[in-house]
Amino acid sequence: MLKSLKDLQEYSLHTQDGATAAIKDFIIDDFNWLVRYVVAEVGDRQVALSTTVFNAFDDEQMALTTRLNEAAILDGPVIALDRPLTRADEEMLSQHYGWSPYWKHETDVPNTMPGDLTAIPMLDMQADLERQQERLVPVAAGPGKESHLRSANKMIGYSIQARGDDAGKLSDLLAQMSDWNLHYLVVDTGGLLPGKKVILSPQWVQAIDSSNARIQVDLDKETLHKSPELNEM
Repeated sequence: MLKSLKDLQEYSLHTQDGATAAIKDFIIDDFNWLVRYVVAEVGDRQVALSTTVFNAFDDEQMALTTRLNEAAILDGPVIALDRPLTRADEEMLSQHYGWSPYWKHETDVPNTMPGDLTAIPMLDMQADLERQQERLVPVAAGPGKESHLRSANKMIGYSIQARGDDAGKLSDLLAQMSDWNLHYLVVDTGGLLPGKKVILSPQWVQAIDSSNARIQVDLDKETLHKSPELNEM
């Protein structure tokens, strides 16, 4: 089931012991295009919880349930969430909650949409991977480097640049709830006024420029605007 990240912020987080919390944001990995963390307001602070600790999704009750209890969450390390998470932040979270560090188990090949592997030569994939690795490295690697972890809230609203042309803005992100894979970006093709909303596979993203709030895609404007509309899904 594909869900809008904006819609999911209307859901509540339920802990194992029955406490509830508001969902405030999602931290996404733009190298593998996954939702890595759910940001929730528990007590008087915001916390980042790995998507691996959610064991139930209830559309009818509009709830995400975690196997953690409220005390375990509130006892967690205090992490600054007004900046990208560093690998050191992730290590602290992993050690406290006991979840398995994803960076020690995943392959270095980024996720693609179903069928993409048959359409993209492996040599081209390797070249793309090397370019992505140069751009998307953890903050902990050194000053001036850009994290591959990003706030979904901050990304939504970024302009979409299609081969040099302004093609709209990022309106939403659609995640598969079974594995938290981000399958589509939703692009509002309008300018000052809202336009139609089309869906775009993240495989077309070439670069994300957070300093200029811009996402560059390897498509021309006309092709992007002819993408399937969101209401056709």
